[in-house]
Amino acid sequence: MAVGSIRDGRFDADFHSPSNQVIERKLDASPFKRVELNSVILSLAGGATPRRSDESQYAEAQSGVHFLRIQNVTEHGLNLSDVKFVTHDTHNNLLERSQLKLDDVLMTITGRIGSTSVVNQEVLPANINQHIVQIRPDKSQIEPKYLADYLNSNIGRAFSNRGVTGTTRVALDYSAVSSIPLLLPPIETQTKLVAELETAREFRRSKLAQADALLSSLDEFLLGVLGLERPPADTRNLYAVRLGDLNATKRVDPDYFHPERVGAIRHLEKTSPHRAARLCDIVEFCRSKAEAADGRYLGLAGVQSKTGEYSAAGEEADGACFWFQENDVLFARLRPYLNKVWRAE
Repeated sequence: MAVGSIRDGRFDADFHSPSNQVIERKLDASPFKRVELNSVILSLAGGATPRRSDESQYAEAQSGVHFLRIQNVTEHGLNLSDVKFVTHDTHNNLLERSQLKLDDVLMTITGRIGSTSVVNQEVLPANINQHIVQIRPDKSQIEPKYLADYLNSNIGRAFSNRGVTGTTRVALDYSAVSSIPLLLPPIETQTKLVAELETAREFRRSKLAQADALLSSLDEFLLGVLGLERPPADTRNLYAVRLGDLNATKRVDPDYFHPERVGAIRHLEKTSPHRAARLCDIVEFCRSKAEAADGRYLGLAGVQSKTGEYSAAGEEADGACFWFQENDVLFARLRPYLNKVWRAE
């Protein structure tokens, strides 16, 4: 590589990869104006996270303010299925700098780099944590949804990922975000592109709804294949437990002895045409500790409830991490009622 081609003081190979050079040339050859992100925005700011040990700064959904994390910002829009809340006092004081406004563009800058969403009225009032950057577009020059669509495109992702730094914890700093190159067609062209992409997204949503309807019948299909019937419903809230059972199992929690659970096990043993076995007798539980997540981390948000589908929603590693391999089955022990189980692909 010629010395004159070194740009932005970067000497790492990924930054100057041949694929990135091809994209650079295509942008230069475009009939539309090429600009840097900082020339079409009013401001760029990051967020912060209240101390986890200070419960007084967090709130319940009914009385709190949305606090967005990486898993809430996706290329398909804001996902509020696992959102946290902070108090209004925290929102107006500690997190005042990261207060969001309608049409702000949010981008993830650690872990899952470059996922971008536009703030809508539904989520307001809201704040972000430090793993997300808040981009406030100059709407006289650029349509917020066009900016988000561009940053989510293959070209936008190539430029945002090109600017990452770090090894065990990759991140995108504010200067790298503000210098992302983009094409700036006229506003009317931007609006037309956004409308066409929204039509495509609506088609995608309808197909996903059809897929969910098919997946909802999976339980009955599986029971039929295995020759099983559903056990009789038992919704008792008051029941007795033998002292001998407590001593034998060393368990005293009511869910373990709930009639619905006990009845399901007995029903399976009596009616199943197949041999029943405990999970620990037929699998090996693996907990190979990893030194660092290295940007390749799967948390609870990465698996959809009930369907076992990979959702690609990223999270920051929190606590100990463990390796897994292809065809391992991952089961969420934390909040198991979410029923998040995934076969590693």
